[in-house]
Amino acid sequence: MTTQSRWKRLWQGADPAKPSKLAWTALGLAAASAAAAFGAGQAHRFGWMAYQPGFTILRVTVWTAAAGGVLGMVALIRAGTGARRRGWGPGLLGLIVALAYIAVPAYWALIVLPGVPRIHDITTDTENPPAFVAMVPLRAGFPNPPEYDGADVAALQKQAYPDLAPLKIAKPPAAVFPAALEAVQGLGMEIVDATEKEGRIEASTRSLFFGFVDDLVIRLVADGAGTRVDLRSKSREGRSDFGVNAARVRKLLQALKSRAAG
Repeated sequence: MTTQSRWKRLWQGADPAKPSKLAWTALGLAAASAAAAFGAGQAHRFGWMAYQPGFTILRVTVWTAAAGGVLGMVALIRAGTGARRRGWGPGLLGLIVALAYIAVPAYWALIVLPGVPRIHDITTDTENPPAFVAMVPLRAGFPNPPEYDGADVAALQKQAYPDLAPLKIAKPPAAVFPAALEAVQGLGMEIVDATEKEGRIEASTRSLFFGFVDDLVIRLVADGAGTRVDLRSKSREGRSDFGVNAARVRKLLQALKSRAAG
């Protein structure tokens, strides 16, 4: 058998009429990678796995999905040349599943992450940030403590989010408090504590996929005849929050401003 014949046999396989094992392997790798990543996210969400091993699984499955995508592409080329036409379907599906899965972590890692600081504690008052009270016992055991992260984080926040500042409303705290409560509930957050006498609202929210929990505290204090509102949002886990805490504070400030004006 000549070298050319050997390569042709390798390319076509022992029986070109049978389904392509390469194509099915591609589909299996891509589907298993996506399923493993989803499983890791749900395992963390329900407290069965810490986020570090969950993220390790996520990183590994990106590469295994990429391998499945490459094999799917090869299977499509084989089918296109007529060598293994029965590999067209699973090869194409494997490539689609791989690309669809890889696109999600790639978006966050390559597009979102480089544009935000690696911080997870955002507040409108970096000198005297609102303190968590009811959240303190709920955050026990999580890597990010309830205390403010300090001057270095404040400097990074001011550089990345210079627009975040206290909100001043020309109404007394008693009139602003219900509007603040409605604004928090309007974002779908779970109210943990709302003490009007202290002008404090604490709430939490959970991310859709991995179930990361972010905690929020709102502080209302009298400012002359009006009210000064300060907010703080902090993640319980992770180093970077991908900008979600700043986005949440921004939305709440806008929602509260609109509601208080009504």
